[in-house]
Amino acid sequence: MTNHRGTDPGTWNPSNSTPWLLRVLNTPLRSHVASGVLAGILVASMAWLWFHPESLAGDRTHQPELIADATNLVSNRQNLQNRFAAATAHRDRCNHRIDEIIHWLPDSRSWESIRASLRTVAASNEVQLISLDRGKTHQGARVAVISTRCEIHGTYNHICAFLSQLALLDWPIWCDEIRIVRDNQVDQSEVESIDSRASVECVATLSLRSPFAGKKTTAGKLIQRRATDES
Repeated sequence: MTNHRGTDPGTWNPSNSTPWLLRVLNTPLRSHVASGVLAGILVASMAWLWFHPESLAGDRTHQPELIADATNLVSNRQNLQNRFAAATAHRDRCNHRIDEIIHWLPDSRSWESIRASLRTVAASNEVQLISLDRGKTHQGARVAVISTRCEIHGTYNHICAFLSQLALLDWPIWCDEIRIVRDNQVDQSEVESIDSRASVECVATLSLRSPFAGKKTTAGKLIQRRATDES
């Protein structure tokens, strides 16, 4: 009988073809290996639990740090509510102030409109507008202004009324300087005979400034931001 394996059937050992891992597990050594693996896993688990005891907690929201934070939050509830109310009130005051500025301060001003307004106020108060000169347009950090210098003639009462009406205009105007002198053409004897000095003819020189928002000023940026927020 021919042996195709090339070996003697009497000397062939099946264990020679068995993997070494199976041979180890089929020996008493397998219990030692299994025990070593289990012991290593147990030691690693005990070490992990020692350094991370919170991992045993079923609900992580009950950790001591979170409980302390929640307790602190509840105890400061009234203080937080007061601070929130104060911040809300401050925001409302700022918004109200911004609305007042937007309503009071025009986006732009033209010299023609300023000249027409001054002429109207002078005519309504029986004041003669002698001269009206345009100054420079100054682009400030907060607002832009158009400076104006004018000279008016009238009684002291009418000049005061002119100044009072300027403060009541729909557009803002600032007066840097006022110079009022008695008209030298008036007879002094006539002045002394007047019962009310308020009717004395005077000449007043005014240095005025007309502010407006502009584009690159703080007021202009504030108005533009409010318009963007509302849209």
